Amino acid sequence: MNAKNDPTPVSKRRIPVSFAVAFLFFGFLWLMDFPKPFSDDLFYCGAGLNLAAGGDLSNPFLERHHFPSHYYFAYPPVHSYAIGGWMKLFGISALSLTGFQMLMYLLTAWATMAILRRHGVPAWLEFLVPLGVTASFLPFGLRAEPLAVALTMTGFAILEYGYSRIMPVFFAFLLMFLGGATAPRLTLYAGGLVLLAGFRMWQKATGSGWKRLSFCLPALGAISITLFIFLYMINFRLGEFWSVFHLHASYNVGGSRIGHLKMFFFRILGVTQLPIYFLGPVLLLIAGRRSRDEWFYRGIFLTLAFVLYALGGAVGIGTTWYAFLVFLCGAASISKNASYSGRILSAVGLSLVLLLANSKALLNVVGIWSGEIQEDQVGQAAAAQLRPAAGRSVLVDRAVARYVFDYKIPAGYVDFEFSAPFPGFGVNDYFAVQDIYLVSPAAVDWLRFETQLDCPSPPVWTPLGWSRWAFERHPCRTFIIPAETCKGLRSHPENGR
Repeated sequence: MNAKNDPTPVSKRRIPVSFAVAFLFFGFLWLMDFPKPFSDDLFYCGAGLNLAAGGDLSNPFLERHHFPSHYYFAYPPVHSYAIGGWMKLFGISALSLTGFQMLMYLLTAWATMAILRRHGVPAWLEFLVPLGVTASFLPFGLRAEPLAVALTMTGFAILEYGYSRIMPVFFAFLLMFLGGATAPRLTLYAGGLVLLAGFRMWQKATGSGWKRLSFCLPALGAISITLFIFLYMINFRLGEFWSVFHLHASYNVGGSRIGHLKMFFFRILGVTQLPIYFLGPVLLLIAGRRSRDEWFYRGIFLTLAFVLYALGGAVGIGTTWYAFLVFLCGAASISKNASYSGRILSAVGLSLVLLLANSKALLNVVGIWSGEIQEDQVGQAAAAQLRPAAGRSVLVDRAVARYVFDYKIPAGYVDFEFSAPFPGFGVNDYFAVQDIYLVSPAAVDWLRFETQLDCPSPPVWTPLGWSRWAFERHPCRTFIIPAETCKGLRSHPENGR
């Protein structure tokens, strides 16, 4: 684009310190092996790994889940193709997969920081953004939500910078629509930002009539291209895709809305992230009593959208990011109208909230540095040589997939967590005596709880004395456990057995 069409002043084109700090921050986390393995890593990455290895859009690790299609249609294909293409370029490895995830974190942070900078928000707020990214995504492994948000926020940032020519507007909307097509739980949130971006473009338009709505043409083109890309990725098998996707989605969003929200907030999310959800509206209330600027109204829009989506069941992993955006809007509105001492107090207080939200990851780093958590390779050599045989399936968990096989998993292995027919989950719902488990310490504890397996519990480190915040002292160790040594399932009346 020519300099005269570039809305960014020449004096601001150097890389800001906050952008460099974000790059170093996420680079450090990548070298520390974050995000750590999570229970559904192979569920979300299996099809991408298969594509990278020359296969099709199928997830061989879900073979025993028995979805009614050969293809991985339980989830939209954008993430699978994105990581498949990435690994074709950079190789199949843990460094490659975690590097992709860190790149999505970085793009999300940079896009958000660019929006703040564009609108003259005090610079200290930019340094909070990486902490908001990690609080939203870091605990949840290699899921698709970071890609969805990175695409959406990058497109939104392009439009916020005031680009009005057809191609930049088309590209921005294309990114946002692709983001909405990547992770179903975040589709409505991406749609909310699309509406907000369109409204702001309509407000700023200098013409009237059709000229004021001229952004609709590239937007329609972008949504058409997104639809074509989506259909192409599923080989135009729309009916087959919908039947599998609906089957999977209906189970995951089933039940009462209140029960779903309670499970998410108090079992999946964790108490340290809760202040992000509740402080955002509080900050907006404070800001509204002083002056109602554009950040206040953005926050109100996002809050109302969030409440509506929550009531509709669209709250889950990844939606913390949109709660953080409300939090950020409130903080931006307050900071632009606060005194110097008020800004200092706000910076310290909000930083502490986000550090608390990231406290488990910080403790994990402390454990690694102090030697309380050691990444030794005990049991890995023997596990790497084991292969499935006739009538005996080998089940691998998320940590073994990373630390033993570096995600180059030979054919025939099954995901330990998703080894039961759908909608079952692991050994809880399907126990086959002929199976062999290749598992990490976390899965050994699961086996000890769910089966009659009699073995010592792997050692853990509990820096705060809370069992829920226990870290495996040897997370890379691997155990070969034949199912027959587990002697069947334990009786758990609360689970119906």
